[in-house]
Amino acid sequence: MRLFDRLWIIFAIDSVATSVWHQSPNADELRGQYLEALCHLQPWTEIRSEADRPMVTFSNTRAVADFIGREAWNPADTDHNRHLFPSSQQANLVRLVEQAFTMISRVSDDLTELIDLTIGELFLARKEGHGGGSISSAVGLIWLNPGAKWDPWTTGENIVHEWIHNMLFLADMVDPVFSASYLKLGEKSSHVTSAILHRKRPFDRSYHSAAVAAGLVFLRDTAGDTQNADRLVAPALRTVKGLKDRQDLLTQSGVDLLEEIEAFLWTRDSSRIIDLLAGRAIHQGL
Repeated sequence: MRLFDRLWIIFAIDSVATSVWHQSPNADELRGQYLEALCHLQPWTEIRSEADRPMVTFSNTRAVADFIGREAWNPADTDHNRHLFPSSQQANLVRLVEQAFTMISRVSDDLTELIDLTIGELFLARKEGHGGGSISSAVGLIWLNPGAKWDPWTTGENIVHEWIHNMLFLADMVDPVFSASYLKLGEKSSHVTSAILHRKRPFDRSYHSAAVAAGLVFLRDTAGDTQNADRLVAPALRTVKGLKDRQDLLTQSGVDLLEEIEAFLWTRDSSRIIDLLAGRAIHQGL
């Protein structure tokens, strides 16, 4: 899958940076130039970052305004600053995120490196009934809402989940995935059952769910959690079938990526994903 292909990811973020700054960045400048390009392309939001890893934050006024403006959040979600984690909890939450990255690294150091390369900010904020999210107007930012029962593994899974969304947004920036407008993708006639939520959702969100499910199958299989990986496969394949029934809504790039997702779900060839993450292979389907 190209979403896990180190060489494709580097090419894609280089393309974004080069298109904005009109020159290709040096290797040691790639992350900074890419994140600065995202800020330039998305002036309505804010993406902060540390030198070599995502910055963990607990307040981002412009990102919240963007979430509300795009109806991902409701204005009431911020009443009396209810979305802000108390300062007494913040140190433990930062530690939880650090432990989550340790868990991800146990699966693949290369995966951790690619998350560090492509994500500027992990914004931690509360919203009832939600564990976090990513939206196409804030590429490079992940919002997380760690629950009271979240452990490092659950947190790590959610980081990878949201990172996959970000990689799909990146793919759509570089080589569009969808051939129809988001209005068309959101029509009821275009809805497909989500691989994650198991209910009908707009076409683009169900497409994302198939990619996320495939990524979590890889993560769980590689970590030895095969039983929980098994639970994701059949729903994801049903979603893929529903998406393939509406290929008119996809570009050739979108069709190709969907076929890569489907092939991985059938083969579960995690060793190839490991090679892609390390840059030892080139995605050509699985």
